[in-house]
Amino acid sequence: MSTLEAVLRGLSAFAHRGSARPEEFAAAQWLRGELEARGLAVRVQPFNSPDTYSWDVAGSAGLLGLGALAAAGNPLLGALLALGGASWFHAHFSGLPHPLEALVPRRPSQNLVAHFGTGPREVVLMAHYDSARSALLYAPGRVDGFRRSFVTNAALAYLTPLLAALAALAPDLRFVLLFLGLYFLANAALFVLRERREPIVNGANDNASGVAAAVEVALRLRARGHGRVTLLLTGCEEVGARGAAAYAATLEANADTLVLNLDNVGAGALHLARGEGMLGYSPYRPEGLEAARTALQDRLPELEYRLAYFDTRPFARRGLPCLSLIALEGGRIPNWHWPSDTLERVDVAAVTRAADAAEAIALQWLGAEPK
Repeated sequence: MSTLEAVLRGLSAFAHRGSARPEEFAAAQWLRGELEARGLAVRVQPFNSPDTYSWDVAGSAGLLGLGALAAAGNPLLGALLALGGASWFHAHFSGLPHPLEALVPRRPSQNLVAHFGTGPREVVLMAHYDSARSALLYAPGRVDGFRRSFVTNAALAYLTPLLAALAALAPDLRFVLLFLGLYFLANAALFVLRERREPIVNGANDNASGVAAAVEVALRLRARGHGRVTLLLTGCEEVGARGAAAYAATLEANADTLVLNLDNVGAGALHLARGEGMLGYSPYRPEGLEAARTALQDRLPELEYRLAYFDTRPFARRGLPCLSLIALEGGRIPNWHWPSDTLERVDVAAVTRAADAAEAIALQWLGAEPK
């Protein structure tokens, strides 16, 4: 069995790898053993993280709801509460710190890091190994509306503090604010129920597939002995790219380091993301895109990824060149955050194609001749 298949099957053998949970720790220990057995020196980078994003979303929605309801009697109080909720919402989905995050419990998690090689340029091969808790938004009949639902909620979140402040001048707004208050409180309740009722998924595609491809490429590059390579396997991507942020905080802006991320590469047609952003869109730096286009001879379709976020987000913010590879079926992620994301629905050939593409990009960046 190839290394790619062994890693894919081994990670998928865990029932789940929920962020900052014992199952994630066990998966990290298993991965470390696999890497060390193949001769890689692995460093563990510990960090603390929430084990869910539900509390950030429920907290921000709760403040928005309370602010909208309070505005009928006290517009100033209502506006302040709603502003707290809107800023929390914005910070969470932008990957920015917010003081109210201190209310969310944190647990230990870890990244696995392996460095090898020398040279003027570096490639960071990155993939997250944790898996996500499901939610009704990811149900097969609803997932096509995920982006539309998010944009609607964002618009209402930004609008609510303004309407609360205007309630002193326009009393008729209390009916709109009543609707908004009940709407956001219902959303908060749904995310509390999510933690109690929804399972954490197996995550064979998201993202055992990406880890398997990243490990395979790292070993291929080590065998060639050309260029500096870092294999970065992150925890807690599913709750806000926390592991990636912890590692990015140790780096300086460096145009010679390319962060190459593999996420959901186990089914469908491979795509090259040229930027990302759930709220504001951040294009990736052109140096990385030029290397990818040259290496792949423009064979991969490209996309602006706005559905969610990648682990590249904190690196792009620090000014590093980034790329992400993702496979899609009909424009969507197959079995995204749903219990059907299991090994039986992963195509090993698709994972291999992602590894081949990532290797070609890495070689182009490092200045090596392909075999």
